[in-house]
Amino acid sequence: MNNLKQHAKLLEFKKFALGLEKKDKIAVVYDSDPDGLSAAVIVSKAIQRLRGKKPELVFFQQQSIVSLQESTIQKLKKHKINKLIILDLAVDQDAKQIKKAEKFAHLLVLDHHKTYKNISSKKTVFLKSNDFSFLDPSKYATAKLSFDLFAEVADIGDLKWLACVGLTGDYCISIWKNFCKTMFKETGFTQKGIQSVVKLISSVETVNRKQIAALYKELLRAKRPQDSEHSKYGHYKKLVEKELKILLAEFAKKKEIFAKQELVFFAFKSKYDIKSILVNRISTEIYPNKTVVLAEEKGKNIVTLSARKELKDAMAGGHIPAAGGKIEKKDLEKFKQNVIRILSE
Repeated sequence: MNNLKQHAKLLEFKKFALGLEKKDKIAVVYDSDPDGLSAAVIVSKAIQRLRGKKPELVFFQQQSIVSLQESTIQKLKKHKINKLIILDLAVDQDAKQIKKAEKFAHLLVLDHHKTYKNISSKKTVFLKSNDFSFLDPSKYATAKLSFDLFAEVADIGDLKWLACVGLTGDYCISIWKNFCKTMFKETGFTQKGIQSVVKLISSVETVNRKQIAALYKELLRAKRPQDSEHSKYGHYKKLVEKELKILLAEFAKKKEIFAKQELVFFAFKSKYDIKSILVNRISTEIYPNKTVVLAEEKGKNIVTLSARKELKDAMAGGHIPAAGGKIEKKDLEKFKQNVIRILSE
């Protein structure tokens, strides 16, 4: 972290973190992917060490959208939450919901997606990765940002491995290889062990997302990556690998390649929400130098999309160079032709 850049932002964070008291009712809301989940564990442990008490409420939103849902607002009110920490969610896309939460709580928002709107206020400490680094925010995972910030106010050196889980899960570990190498040297942990945790989280999220809450509790107890290797949720990894094998075979037969545009397009169906894992596998291992677009049928009328590489600004809500969105099934061909046109320009 470049502590000299936006020093005032660091002071804002410290004031919030060091102001947490036992009497506060604290909630942590996180994204359910490896970065968001590992960030939640880091922050929860840091809070417990800061005030001698764990957060009263830690959860992810059931529907995978970035803004605070009405059900979340009501849940926070019901539990009389007065301090809210939001991790790895670009909630600045929906500032109205933040204003609703500000009526009863002070907020800390830590995120590494691009900034949509500055939601900083007297009630909200709003921190993005680019407030502290000149790196593209997609390369500074929320788990790493959370670790760096809370390490300024609490003794959490033993949680470095969780930051590496977030970095690995969001495909930005190459930028932070020295950080992770130092952790490996200090602890004896391995990158294979970190990758195993990432696969476990991704598999549980893919097959049965509701179980992420239970996995959070397991990771909260874990002191090393190996502690999660024999998790009762480990069988989800086998289910995902089996499904990936089937889909990759289908991809080999049915993919569409547009050589001039360096585009690979693939439409498919799956019983799991596996699109993100599949597109990452294809874009990193099979076609790392091409734009890869996957379209997954969801029900009768909806197609969800994932793009990797050059469509960095084409969809809403994604990392760079990754993006995602959804369209109506009837518009799929039109969407594909638009992608071809954009890449041809």
